[in-house]
Amino acid sequence: MAQNVGGRVLQTVDELITSPDADSILFVARSDHLDPQSLVDQSVGVLIQSPLFIAGNVPWMFGSEESKMGNTCAVISPAYDRVFRTALITQLIIGCLAALLLDGGVTARVVGVALLGFWLSVAVLVARHRFQPSKFDLAFIQWGFWPVLVIAFLRQSLA
Repeated sequence: MAQNVGGRVLQTVDELITSPDADSILFVARSDHLDPQSLVDQSVGVLIQSPLFIAGNVPWMFGSEESKMGNTCAVISPAYDRVFRTALITQLIIGCLAALLLDGGVTARVVGVALLGFWLSVAVLVARHRFQPSKFDLAFIQWGFWPVLVIAFLRQSLA
């Protein structure tokens, strides 16, 4: 399946992602034109390269050029420091303990899903309130993993 981008015809998802003209293209490969293994390989490539593409094109999330040149410019509020530290230490302990359980990785998978869900929601909160976090934001980041973990275990036990 070929796509015309900036006067060039690109044949694969990899070419679209690495093309300098493909800044705002959403490309969906149709499975009838690709064998299943090729589709999986290209999907993995998209999943790996998409965050790098987004990170490179959203400089305001990771600091400005001035902050990289020596001028101090806070990317997020310093109020997040303590709650991030507490959340990371708690989750590191829980993650290690879950990985040590000899249950075939069931608990580790549930904890991994809870971690992913929690940090995605934290990313949304921080993106919305970068410089002025509310009390709810700080409390959720510090202690919100526990309710997310309970919901993940309940979801797994009901499935």
